[in-house]
Amino acid sequence: MLARAAACSLFVSVTTAPLVVFAQQPAAPAQQRPAAPRAAQPAPAQPAQGQRPAAPPAQDQQATVTPRQITGTTTGWVKVCQKIDGTSDKEGCVVSQEVRADNGAFLASIALQEVVGEPRRQLILAVPLGMALQAGLLVRVDQERAVPAKFGTCLQNGCFAGIDVGSDLLAAMNKGQNLLVTVRNAQGIALDLTVPLANFVKVHQGPATDLKVVEEQQRQLEKELEKRALEARQKLLEQQGQATPAPGAAPAPAAKP
Repeated sequence: MLARAAACSLFVSVTTAPLVVFAQQPAAPAQQRPAAPRAAQPAPAQPAQGQRPAAPPAQDQQATVTPRQITGTTTGWVKVCQKIDGTSDKEGCVVSQEVRADNGAFLASIALQEVVGEPRRQLILAVPLGMALQAGLLVRVDQERAVPAKFGTCLQNGCFAGIDVGSDLLAAMNKGQNLLVTVRNAQGIALDLTVPLANFVKVHQGPATDLKVVEEQQRQLEKELEKRALEARQKLLEQQGQATPAPGAAPAPAAKP
């Protein structure tokens, strides 16, 4: 039962709580009267000859910084379907994948959410707590144009954002190699998270994934994370062993005055 609950945790985390938030569309802004024209402003003073121009604002400099690349271990794409509200004839499906760091820490989850027979699709993205929420995030496939998204809510397991998926974005995901999600941490540093799109189209267009397969994927992920954690610990011990002199070793001779 525990394994089955763990296998279903990804589906629950990206489908239940965010739905209410992303179903609410923002109200249209009230029509405002045009503001009165402002008086002409004098041209800014030009720097004196030989004087260096002022440095650009820090925000502009930060925007040009290359994002820090982050990769992790993925669970593989999984498709889970269930009847909506338990009594309706409509069926909702989620195609999702979770990304974790080598130490097992949660990095992100990506979920394509749709109702069978309806054209609208939504991509739900979850990232860890502690990100810069006002900055939102960017989503792109390979070198395609990035699509912005705003965070809608945060829960104990992360913060969620959602974007509508049109035919162009879906076609790019079907043919692409990687989905890249760009967020900013609390320090304003841009982070690029890579999510492989291998087998996405096969899982999306195929039947729902057997829960036994989901459980096996979870077990394989846990084994891989344990293996990487052990390798990292062994490497750290080797580095500490090289830095520490062996017991009984003679100390280095003191320098002559």
